[in-house]
Amino acid sequence: MTRTARLLLRVAKEIRELAPAWLACLLAMAAVAAADSRGFRERGMLAYFLGASALGALSIGHEYSHRTVSMLLSQPARRADLLLVKLGVLLAMLLTLRAVAGAVLFAPSGLFSGFGSRPPEPEYVLAALWLPVLVGLFVAPWLTMLCRSSIAGTVFAPSLPGVFLPVGALLGIVKYGLAPASEPAVWEVQFAFLWKGTLALCAVAAVMSWRKFVRLEAIDGPGQDVRLPHWLVWRTATRTAVPAFSKRHPLWLLAKKELRLQQMTLIVAGVHVLGWLTVTSLRTYFVTDVLGIFFVMTIFHILLVSLMIGSLASAEERQFGALEWQVLLPMATWKQWALKVGVALGLAMLLALILPALLASLNSPAGVNFPRLAQIVRPRFTVPVAVLTVGSLYVSSLATSGLWALLVSLTAMSGAWLLLGGSSGSAVFVALVRSGLVPSAGINLAGQRLMNVLALTLFAGFLVMALRFGLANHRSADRAAGRVWKQMFWMAGCLMIGVTLLAGVVAFYRLA
Repeated sequence: MTRTARLLLRVAKEIRELAPAWLACLLAMAAVAAADSRGFRERGMLAYFLGASALGALSIGHEYSHRTVSMLLSQPARRADLLLVKLGVLLAMLLTLRAVAGAVLFAPSGLFSGFGSRPPEPEYVLAALWLPVLVGLFVAPWLTMLCRSSIAGTVFAPSLPGVFLPVGALLGIVKYGLAPASEPAVWEVQFAFLWKGTLALCAVAAVMSWRKFVRLEAIDGPGQDVRLPHWLVWRTATRTAVPAFSKRHPLWLLAKKELRLQQMTLIVAGVHVLGWLTVTSLRTYFVTDVLGIFFVMTIFHILLVSLMIGSLASAEERQFGALEWQVLLPMATWKQWALKVGVALGLAMLLALILPALLASLNSPAGVNFPRLAQIVRPRFTVPVAVLTVGSLYVSSLATSGLWALLVSLTAMSGAWLLLGGSSGSAVFVALVRSGLVPSAGINLAGQRLMNVLALTLFAGFLVMALRFGLANHRSADRAAGRVWKQMFWMAGCLMIGVTLLAGVVAFYRLA
């Protein structure tokens, strides 16, 4: 085989692995052009930022997902050539995303058209267009190889530049003060620090990525577990005997295994706690609105944590190669699945609802009316988190890695919201989102009670059906296309029937 033929095969392999995520990002931004709504444009911007980081993480992470790192490193080729092929294909896809984002999100009539009395400065638009490309090209692959996890590269790559924003704000305040007249100057310092700091981070990541790939070792599985430093662990000089094995309950061991699969979720929750404490402790020094920062952090945390918990629950076992022998344990598979679902839902309620409510009750800025701990058990808060967790758990039962499950879940949930609630004035939107969860204008008490019962029945039926299909997928290594399409047909059909009933109730009571 000639050198050109080998090069074409490597390029084709990279395109085949990155094409689904690339197309999903393009479709998400194309939906922005079809839906003339600022909320969709903001979601398109989020898809651009996360999509660029996901592509960078997948360029290396798909080797970990398919357990082909040893095959990649054993090829008769220089590692520098292998990395250049990956970065070349990645750069082409990132530039395509940048072109679409510039035409859809950052056009004169796009996302920034309604912000302020004048259009944004060209350097702001330039940074918003190019920083995701640089982060996805250099930072995401480095973090993926460093953590041996594509989810870590996707989540932490766009988070690192966000650290420069509060630091730049503090530097600007130290230089110009807190006077309202100095706010533009403080923003200039903050933006300059973000731009230069991200460029420096990308330069360091480029060198470290090259160095890490050249010295990469074929080690299966994730990196070292998150644990306390050695100097914090109690030790004695005379403790040399090997501890005896103790008999422990199998359900407790399985629960510990489920928690170990959620290490990345626990890290994200810890980052949210640190970010919230930083914002609230320095709120007197921030020029920007702390209340807006609180809601953005909380909503993003709830969505990300709910989707991550379900996405990691089943797909990570399949990626580590542990699912096959896990189902062979002397315990019924439905019991293992029930424990997995219980741990996932319990952890989602704890991290997505109880944790933000606890933080808000301990140290909340003025004007924040976050529900108390006793109020979050209502369906208004628990049902959306349960739907996100169970939906991503079903996708996880079909995926080969947690990152693919997360991306597909995010795309599927966004597509369902666009399809069923694209217009805030439509009857379907009112029936699906607002019926039974918040009061509906124009409907009497009897109608609201009936809608409440129908909505809860719809959600309960969807959860039970998704969990039942997820069990069938989790216990089998064969993911036949016919079975998957049949499952999707049943879920979509039952969902549309329920939505039609809710819409009929809304129309009946509004016309009555």
